[in-house]
Amino acid sequence: FLPQFWHRIEAKGDLHLTFHYVPKEEVNIGFNFIFPCLRLKTSSEAQRILTFKCGIIQGTTLRQHDRWDIKLTKIDLKTPHIYGQASFFYQKGKGVGYTLQARDLNIEEIRKYALTLFPEHKTVKKIFDIVKAGKIASFTLSQRAKGIAGLKKGKTIKIDAMADGAEIDIPGTHLLLQQAKGMVWVREKVLYGKDISGKIEGAQLQNGQMAICLKSKPGTLEVKTTLIASLKTAMAFLKHFVKTESVQRELDKIKQVEGKVKATLHLYGTYHKIKVALNGTIERAKVNYLRLPYLALLERVNFTYKPGKN
Repeated sequence: FLPQFWHRIEAKGDLHLTFHYVPKEEVNIGFNFIFPCLRLKTSSEAQRILTFKCGIIQGTTLRQHDRWDIKLTKIDLKTPHIYGQASFFYQKGKGVGYTLQARDLNIEEIRKYALTLFPEHKTVKKIFDIVKAGKIASFTLSQRAKGIAGLKKGKTIKIDAMADGAEIDIPGTHLLLQQAKGMVWVREKVLYGKDISGKIEGAQLQNGQMAICLKSKPGTLEVKTTLIASLKTAMAFLKHFVKTESVQRELDKIKQVEGKVKATLHLYGTYHKIKVALNGTIERAKVNYLRLPYLALLERVNFTYKPGKN
């Protein structure tokens, strides 16, 4: 299941095996492998080496007729820190697949290994371009295909994870969501999110949902969340996304603001053209607007901004 260019596995450790064999029917091998170091190497000139340190791998390999099943019931690695389990299956003419489950993953650490292991896998690279750092509390990766070639294309990759303090870079927006928590998953090269919370540019986000295409074409995305921020921060969002000349002129006439905003923030479009909509409430605001001869005091005001209508 490893990419074609990985040709050598080097390891030193203690390996204990058990065998059960039924002629023409079944081969069952149990194993317990404890190692201080395991290396994957390429045979190419630009040699890549992946090193795994201080590990325990336990499991079974079962062959019944033309079907192979490998179950890793315990994977415990110190570097990179991985604690979980995995399973693989292969049956000629009927399919191939795998499932990997782990918990408490460091995204930056796993990113290094994943990009080295799959350097030509565009979906994997795009995921780590978006989810940059932080922690993953639980993680499941699975894939099914008709053959090994189908696995390499990556079209059937499924990921389910629970973010816990992650950093998410929303493509095309120049916005970095920090301390992100919530459910994220990948289906058919689209990254989804639900119940996402976190902080972005001084604002608190709650109950967020997202759908980000991992392919640059068409590169569509949609993010919808509750925004809680100062009025100054909310106006900075508008100024950042709304490039209409008339709107920019009016925003420039607002020289001093105080107050709070709670609104639904809706970002949608493509990586190259993002639109923004806001719908919410301004409370206890003070606004110095140059078109008015006095300071405006607003106790509570509902507002809506939609592209092309304001």
